[in-house]
Formats: sequence, structure tokens, C-alpha cells
Amino acid sequence: MKILPILAITALVHWSVTPAAQAAGDNAYKVNLVARSVHKNDAGRLVESVFTARDVVRACAEQNGLSRSELSLVYDLDADAVQVVRNTDGSVVCESFALDGGHSVSNASGNRTERLAFVFVGGPEAKGSSLISLVNRPWRPHLNVRGEFQYAVDEGGAVIISGFFSTGAKFVPTNPPPPTDPEPS
Repeated sequence: MKILPILAITALVHWSVTPAAQAAGDNAYKVNLVARSVHKNDAGRLVESVFTARDVVRACAEQNGLSRSELSLVYDLDADAVQVVRNTDGSVVCESFALDGGHSVSNASGNRTERLAFVFVGGPEAKGSSLISLVNRPWRPHLNVRGEFQYAVDEGGAVIISGFFSTGAKFVPTNPPPPTDPEPS
């Protein structure tokens, strides 16, 4: 098991979400992620670390006293965020980063969109940007999202994170919460 520097853990799994605060929506997809962090060590040298989705999930699990096998990394299209969720009910445990704003360009059929978005990490101020390609092919069972991201945080020292993510299969909770009945009118 690799030991992740504390700054990189903070930058990749920026904050924990209060229990049951939210749950991954119906448009959540498992994520493959590779990221690189750079920060200055105590000797003044730049230190580079490489991380994967597995490392992000492990860091979130350790921060919350859970086992890695209880969690998955997903891109929730509805929340527009890369999140660590519980496998059983899809509840969000940690959020790596959220996307918002920017500009999009779609093709004539609307099945491909290129998007430049801002990256938000733990607050209302944008910390970086992301270039995302979203392809929706009706004959395929899942949405194909590929994105590049880069952002910086300054918590006990500046950390720059850059990386790539892509979606895989749709995330399906193993024990989803029961549907809520609509309120009578």
C-alpha cells in the first residue's frame, strides 16, 4: 500500500459530506481516475505523487472510518461532481471536486458535447478548470464521459493537482433506499 502525503489526500478528497446529506443520482457512473499532485516539501524540493481512483477511495475510507470495499468513486452527472459514495445506498461520503459554469459546444445531433467548466473544491471559489467530452450513444448502455482537470489548493502549503477521468458502467447501489411517495395534493 502506498503512503499518500497528507497534502495530496486533502487535495484529492477535499471534504467529507455530512451523512445522508445527499445521494448519487440516477445519472451516476463509476469513474476511472489518474491524477498527479505537486507540492513543496520541508526541504524546499518539489514532490510529485501519482494517484488513482483506488487511492481516492482509500483516503476517503480512512478519513471516515470505513473500509475501501464499502465505497466507489463516481461521476454524478446530476450533481456535476466526482464523489466517493457508499455502495449500499449511493450516499455521498466525500467529494473530490465539483464542476460548474463555463461553456459547452454540441454537435447538430446533440449526442456529443465538449465542455470547459470551472473546478470547485470545498468552497464557492473556482480553484481550476476542466475540459470534458461527453458522448451519448443511444445504442450503448452507458454514457461516455472523459475529462481533464487541473486545480490548486493551499492548505498548509500549495498543492497543484492535474489528471484525467473517464466513466465506466452506471453506478447501481446494492441496497437502494425505497422510493419516496409523492406528497398528496
